[in-house]
Amino acid sequence: MRTTFNVVGFGALLAVPVAAVSLWLLLTDPLVAGEVAEGGSLVPVMKSLVFVLGKALAAVLAYL
Repeated sequence: MRTTFNVVGFGALLAVPVAAVSLWLLLTDPLVAGEVAEGGSLVPVMKSLVFVLGKALAAVLAYL
């Protein structure tokens, strides 16, 4: 029983970031979300995430 709860909890921890990124992508860039849904490739999502993280890092460095 304890192992079952551990596996379910671990699966939930993995599913939360995926759901959050999916929702963020649908709200901010629906065209990329459509590409991902149609093609099944996560490359556009990774490009978007790298771009956003790069902008955030540039903003932090500009602040310093």
